[in-house]
Amino acid sequence: MIWVIGDIHGMIKPLERTLAAIEQYDKTEEKTQKIIFMGDYVDYGLNSKEVLDTLIDLPYPAVFLMGNHDDLAVRFHNKVVLNERYSYFHYLQNKEASFTTLKSLFIGQNYYNEMINLLTFNDHCHYESLNLFALFGFPEKYGIFFDKITYSHKEIIDCGYYNVCFRFFHGLPRIDQTLDEQMVSDFDDFQRYMSTPIPHLDWTGTYARNQFEERNVYSIKKLYNVDYSFIWGRHLNFRYAYNGDVVIHGHTPTIIFNSSFYKNDSYVHPTSIEIFKKYKIESRLPFLFSRDIEAGFTSFDHFPKGGVSTFECAPWAGIEAINVDTGSVYKWGALTALGLSSECLKKGELVVITTPTMEDDQPQRSPVDGFNPESKILEKTLSESGEPIFRIIKTGRLGADMSCSDKNPLFPFESFRRQKPEYDL
Repeated sequence: MIWVIGDIHGMIKPLERTLAAIEQYDKTEEKTQKIIFMGDYVDYGLNSKEVLDTLIDLPYPAVFLMGNHDDLAVRFHNKVVLNERYSYFHYLQNKEASFTTLKSLFIGQNYYNEMINLLTFNDHCHYESLNLFALFGFPEKYGIFFDKITYSHKEIIDCGYYNVCFRFFHGLPRIDQTLDEQMVSDFDDFQRYMSTPIPHLDWTGTYARNQFEERNVYSIKKLYNVDYSFIWGRHLNFRYAYNGDVVIHGHTPTIIFNSSFYKNDSYVHPTSIEIFKKYKIESRLPFLFSRDIEAGFTSFDHFPKGGVSTFECAPWAGIEAINVDTGSVYKWGALTALGLSSECLKKGELVVITTPTMEDDQPQRSPVDGFNPESKILEKTLSESGEPIFRIIKTGRLGADMSCSDKNPLFPFESFRRQKPEYDL
């Protein structure tokens, strides 16, 4: 079994309960082959240090992906600026996030109070003035941990009559590059990737020096391309299939769906808003995405505690993306572990471990409008004790069937890359 664990964000207790549940599954069902962590190990939660310690000492083979919060933390540690907006100053501006990590890592050290005073004093200073913080860096073992993190990963799993390639990114990949072009390994490789010109994006006649530059993207609005990179991206791919692959990601907490966040057409294409509305955020299940506008989402009408849920979409459409960030740092959120194995996938099943976040876990954030803590779905699905529960999602096809071009027309990707598109994106 390959387990995929969503964004942890310094929440040590849900992580410990989830790992205990995986150990239990090991003894009764399939052995764990590896665990893939989707990034964002730090910030917001109060125990980033304990989370990193647990991951460093993990008894399982593991793949650690870099999240956007981790990337900013590494830039602070290494004093490396991605661009002016994403300098290490940007990391410090979000005090709700970064200060919890710095406090967790540096508490008890002589210069902690001095550092916090400096950070507070320089709250509105230009980022270049932050050379003041050159004396601060993570303790060595955490620096080593972050140095070994990858930015993307893939696994090919036998699903019976076909193999599925799963691609793992913290956020959602760009739609103007192939997935292979976005398979980036380490921090230095990401720096090279982000600083490499992309000529096919030069739709305005102005040569782009690199992806940091602000320019007109898809004729909608000007965006920093770093926002659209695969560690920051929230834009679901509505226009072409991932070439039959399945993208698994985190980054965007499902517990904030049905809010103004996903009513913003910068993230969601208008024709697909109804799909998001069908997802019940109270379920704390992974969000499965299919481009089929008629796709049905997990049904809860007959969903006993620990039971089986179903996801139905047109066979030719297939599930193209799975979001495993169910908001562990949010009140009423959960930490998700998604299980992938050949045996389960041949039966059309995804195994899900849902570990509810409890008040004693000290969640630091609250879900926005649209979440109903009194929902009967909570009573049906999640334990009151915070203990993890095992659930099964019965799926349709994984990955769009690229041969069914009559029912599943392919977006003219190569043409799109080289000219300003005429499509209404």
